[in-house]
Amino acid sequence: MTAGYRQRAAQHAVRRDAGRRRSTLISRLRLLAFLAGVACLFFASRMQAEVWYVAALACFVAFATLVVRHIRVEERIEWHETLRVVNERAIARIERRWDALPPGDVPAAAAISRHAYAVDLDLFGRASLFQLLGPAATALVSKPTPGTLSNAAASPSVVQSTAVPETGAIAARASAGIGCVMATTSTSIW
Repeated sequence: MTAGYRQRAAQHAVRRDAGRRRSTLISRLRLLAFLAGVACLFFASRMQAEVWYVAALACFVAFATLVVRHIRVEERIEWHETLRVVNERAIARIERRWDALPPGDVPAAAAISRHAYAVDLDLFGRASLFQLLGPAATALVSKPTPGTLSNAAASPSVVQSTAVPETGAIAARASAGIGCVMATTSTSIW
């Protein structure tokens, strides 16, 4: 079951390493282009020949081009490292190696101590649902709706304000105090 993840993690590690080698080469070429440009300017100031100014300009254009290329290579390195980590964490989740996953601590904005049953469900902490599913990856999911978890059981208005439009019947049942209140929220559980 983890063979595909292992293969992708290895592929991304190889691509990351190739990118690092390319990055090292580009950084050395950047240095060479810059020093060559400075040397051309030095010769141009001594000899007053236009050819040295043109050569210096060419070296600085090459330097600028290498800077842009280097940025792209560094972004690719970061991309492949991120994908490698994603695959490694997927393997850790499948194998239930909790120590290899990011901690499942309670988000700062969550107030689970006031919720009736959030603590009992092992939503946060070591070997929790939050650690198994992973941290939120988008800004929408990582920003909690104020009071969603802490006031949902006591206030049907919170449920109605965060209800998904397609779940109107569920929201109506929740406002009447029937069924699970948390099932109607469109935000994260915290």
